[in-house]
Amino acid sequence: MLLALAMLLALAACGSRGPEESGPGSAAAARAASSSVPETAAVIRSPYVFDEAMAIPPARLLEYYHLNAVEMKLYEELLAGLLELEPLIYLKTPLNYYDDDDYGMLMRARDALTAVHPELFWVTNRWDFARLADGTIIVEPHYLIEGQSFGAVFDGSWYELPTDEEMAGARAWIERQQSELKNVLEGLPVYSGMTPFELELAVHDWMCVNVAYDKSAPNRDSLYGALIEKASACEGYSNAFQYIMRLMGIECLMIYGTFEDGPHGWNAVKLGGQWYHVDVTADATTLKDVNLPWRQYLNRSDAYMSSGTHAWHGQDIRPNAPIVCTAATYNYFEMLGQRPVTSDDDFTRTVPDIIARARAEKNPIFEIEFDPAYAKPSEIAEKKKLLDKKLWEDVAFYWNDRLVTGVFE
Repeated sequence: MLLALAMLLALAACGSRGPEESGPGSAAAARAASSSVPETAAVIRSPYVFDEAMAIPPARLLEYYHLNAVEMKLYEELLAGLLELEPLIYLKTPLNYYDDDDYGMLMRARDALTAVHPELFWVTNRWDFARLADGTIIVEPHYLIEGQSFGAVFDGSWYELPTDEEMAGARAWIERQQSELKNVLEGLPVYSGMTPFELELAVHDWMCVNVAYDKSAPNRDSLYGALIEKASACEGYSNAFQYIMRLMGIECLMIYGTFEDGPHGWNAVKLGGQWYHVDVTADATTLKDVNLPWRQYLNRSDAYMSSGTHAWHGQDIRPNAPIVCTAATYNYFEMLGQRPVTSDDDFTRTVPDIIARARAEKNPIFEIEFDPAYAKPSEIAEKKKLLDKKLWEDVAFYWNDRLVTGVFE
């Protein structure tokens, strides 16, 4: 049988009803409430139940890409072919392959499809196209099955297609990986009653600790590489994060641009009706030597991202969803109740409290933001002199241009 749409839905259907949004500070309130429970008391947390009825449908995410009528037809044809694992997709929509505008529509349809369907982990972003004498456009998707390229092979004269046995084997492998993805979801450190922010934070931190950054990994651009093989590059991290957020009922999009002048992908997530940037890749690679999560890019604004190392507007990489990220409510540090340090008085007043809270809660790390107008994090050695040195004796420091993280040794 051909690979049915139901096979995709069986995986995407793992989605859940995201709990109702709670007000800012709910995470802090939960910590405060739990601190009153005696240490000897058993805290029982129910596993998070993924409810297929509440997953964000890809159609809702597709709305942000504003495809025109022709592009929507192309999108639907391409999606149908990919779900059938077709080695060659013969487009029915009339298209002048040599016209730049028509070719651009085909590319926008393809890019929107790959951006909103990360669950198609067996599809790579390396596709070929050909035009028949009658004008029909052939799309040759490149599939990756068991780490090997799979699909049609053109020898210069004709296409060699996979055998029926090879097709059956590929479909069976996809089904096994879909089952394994369900097991990964069930093993995530997420629990019933968590707010959307707490769910996001738990997934973000889990990925930072459990997924290794590896640009040479064969499945580096897919959620399969990130969630099953635990080795990925930026697109794989972003696909995996979007996939899990969508299943939790949290809107999440792909953003494509640059990081430190190199091509890069990350996410935008919607919390409390507002959009925020999330770059799991950057947060996963900063503290990789101690295998702890960095939270610099967890729910940031356009202004914060664009004033640092990220750029996305006007980049000729892939079309970006036209969203605006201006809120700060669910920024990680706002949720902690922390503001950037702005002066020596601020430093001596707030930093001891941050360290003391981390020790009391037995957190392995604490984080401090600096206002660039006050000091660079690399100047922490001088600023430490303002405090009792005993506060720092068992702490190793890591920093970049805006953030210092202290790790208890």
